[in-house]
Amino acid sequence: MRGIPSDRPRSRPPPPPAPVKPWDGVREATALGPTAPQPPYEPPMDVLLTNPIELGPEFLNLNV
Repeated sequence: MRGIPSDRPRSRPPPPPAPVKPWDGVREATALGPTAPQPPYEPPMDVLLTNPIELGPEFLNLNV
């Protein structure tokens, strides 16, 4: 199934995201952050592609 609306059209853009809470010192950034929930790959792609999955509520992160 494709093209299923997930929300009603908006008459204005959504509000901007809240700022990130600051941290002290140097932030450790050597591992991937939490991922958003997503379905697994279907065969045969599930053997070729892997998803490093670490589910968590704070999945708005960036890997550069």
